Amino acid sequence: MIDPAFKTANVSVISEELGNSTNQRDSNHDRRRSRIFGLTFGICFNVTLTGLCICVALLWHFSEASDGLGISNANHYILTYGPTAVLVWVVAAWRQVDYKAKASAPWHELLRGTSKASRSLILDYVSTFQAAAFWSAVKNKHFQVILTIVGFVLLKLATLGSTGLFVLDNTIIAQNISGSVNSRIVSKTFNGTNDTSLSDQSLFYATYGVLVQDMQKPFGLGDGLAYPTFAIPLGVPPEANISVDLDAFLPSFTCRVVDLEAALGLANTTEEHPEVDLAIKSPGCSLLQGAYSPYMLNPQSFRCPERQLSGFVRPVNCTSSVFDMQEGSDSHDQLLVLADIRYSQSLNVSQADQKLSQRIQASSWSTKIAAVTGAVCRMTYSMNKVTVTANVANMTDSVLIQGSTTQSTVQLEGVTNRDLTGLFSGATSAGGAMLGSRDDEGYALEYPDPILKTMAAVAGGSYESLLNASRMVDAASLFGSQLAAQVAHQYLRGNTSETTNMILVKPTKRLKVTTLSARLVFGTLSGVILINSWLVVLQQGRSGGVPEDIQNVIGLTRASGGLQLDLIASQTCTENQLRRSYATWK
Repeated sequence: MIDPAFKTANVSVISEELGNSTNQRDSNHDRRRSRIFGLTFGICFNVTLTGLCICVALLWHFSEASDGLGISNANHYILTYGPTAVLVWVVAAWRQVDYKAKASAPWHELLRGTSKASRSLILDYVSTFQAAAFWSAVKNKHFQVILTIVGFVLLKLATLGSTGLFVLDNTIIAQNISGSVNSRIVSKTFNGTNDTSLSDQSLFYATYGVLVQDMQKPFGLGDGLAYPTFAIPLGVPPEANISVDLDAFLPSFTCRVVDLEAALGLANTTEEHPEVDLAIKSPGCSLLQGAYSPYMLNPQSFRCPERQLSGFVRPVNCTSSVFDMQEGSDSHDQLLVLADIRYSQSLNVSQADQKLSQRIQASSWSTKIAAVTGAVCRMTYSMNKVTVTANVANMTDSVLIQGSTTQSTVQLEGVTNRDLTGLFSGATSAGGAMLGSRDDEGYALEYPDPILKTMAAVAGGSYESLLNASRMVDAASLFGSQLAAQVAHQYLRGNTSETTNMILVKPTKRLKVTTLSARLVFGTLSGVILINSWLVVLQQGRSGGVPEDIQNVIGLTRASGGLQLDLIASQTCTENQLRRSYATWK
């Protein structure tokens, strides 16, 4: 058994046996212990951890508010690896705390009184694995060791979390800048009664190219609208996008299906192109003066194809109710007609090889209109607010236009719907021979009409597709709107120089604070602050030095002669043998 004096050997025996020099050494030791476990160290350590928590919280807040943190070549690596480096130093400081707590635990056990050797003399927290030391501390109820081990684990988790605290991410940044608009859709360049656009066939060519050949639209022309053009400010990176709110010219070629009735004329006429009596059966529309007959052949006198698809576009008057519009529109309407005409001819042997359009004398013949499809369309326009977004590197290919497609009541001063209809008709007339000569192809399966040819290409490739009324309406609306936009782009545009607000949207690399890592670091450091505060409170109740140096150990062993003899006899024993030998000591 250990002598009762063993309890007080840590203080009184050392003081009596080793004299003043030993007392001075114990005093110095107490001061060293105070710097590690005492109030000064505890406060400094907590202040450091609190500062780190505040930094993490602020960095996360600014990262969320600003969609990441701006970086440079200098601060990128500092911010990425800096938190881990700081926490490595914190872990190193805490390791000293952990070591001190583990090394002093057996001596504090002895200071409380008689104790088993397994809880004091042969107790070893320092050299064992952390999990084993934690389990032993729980069994021995050494809360100081438990707390330091838990703190050590928390700091390890914080260090692990800090490695993913900052990530470099591609981010889209938007900012307001000033730019200039260099052209607008205006009315001052337009003269509806005598304008070169009325004979400009390039308008029709350009529209056909955009709709059918998928040609690139020039800057300022969109799908069915024309918009002002703008200049890119200097210094804008090529990978950026520019967004501008502009007043766009938005035409609408609104079409509705109508019922038509076609009646053949005299069967024995000798005219090469007999007329057809055409009537609109739908209420609200009436024909104007002039010919409203599809191009038709005479199978009695000329060699004809078995079938011919023939159509035309003519002005017509319709009430606004037909288009679900308010009364008072100043626009002329357009009637689109496509007829499916069938010819039957009986020829003698000598005429069987005659080519189409050559004169013959058929022994019998007949003409039949198998189907007729019609639609009426009205051209209107308005000035609408749209947002135009373009890539700086490619201003024509990458234009995105967003805005309402519903027409407003705002129009250009001096440009009416009727003016726009006149420009539309002039452009189609100028391009009349673009898709086939009516004189050279009068006997073709598809009698050439530039509008119907373009509509057919849009709808499916041939006139056959336009016999479907809904397809005719859709194709006509698309064609008419695009042609009107082309007219506005070329003839209703005026140069200007105005400053406007723009939004610069550019991709950039930003350093973002990950929420999961920020929460992990903040939570674990907060836990260590609480643990350290508890340790400081526990240490304030301690008194006396901890006998770690050799002279203090000598002082303790001198208090028990039996212990001295056993220690001398155990000089050659292994660690496990010593543990078994002293397991029963008290």
